[in-house]
Amino acid sequence: MSERVEVAQRELVAAYCEIDRRRGRDMPFYNERLGVEAVGFQAWDGHVIGVLITPWFMNLMLLPGESIDRAACTDGDVREWQLPSGKYRFVAGLLEGPGVCFSAALFTTVEVFPDQATARAVAAEVMTQILADHRDRDSLGEADIVAGTDVLRQPVSRRGLLRRLALKQD
Repeated sequence: MSERVEVAQRELVAAYCEIDRRRGRDMPFYNERLGVEAVGFQAWDGHVIGVLITPWFMNLMLLPGESIDRAACTDGDVREWQLPSGKYRFVAGLLEGPGVCFSAALFTTVEVFPDQATARAVAAEVMTQILADHRDRDSLGEADIVAGTDVLRQPVSRRGLLRRLALKQD
């Protein structure tokens, strides 16, 4: 992991740990079984991307690189990025520490996660699927297609996603 990715990840986690400390537990949809954790963060196309788990949401996070004019970004700006698996809409947020970061909601509530390990496994699978190029489905094995591991391309409830991931065989 590059130093840039490590710093971005550390600053993002620190910012959300502070939010959690200040007001997280006051949220009605707070899952006490979860903590703030960054999963799968890596450099991508000049930016840093990964999944952030908190006790109140799980989001795909994109911390912009030098190609983005951060000074022109305001809280709530919406931008789209073409990732390997498709186009995703992100909303800008301004945080102390990392500054401008963009988020795309994966789970707006995390009540369905029984523990941190399950949330981490889902986040890791999300990163795998998001950074996979799904245009060439021939590269997927028939067992993968039948088993439904292409979780981001199929309509599924949160419960269904968790069930698929829990039952996924290697």
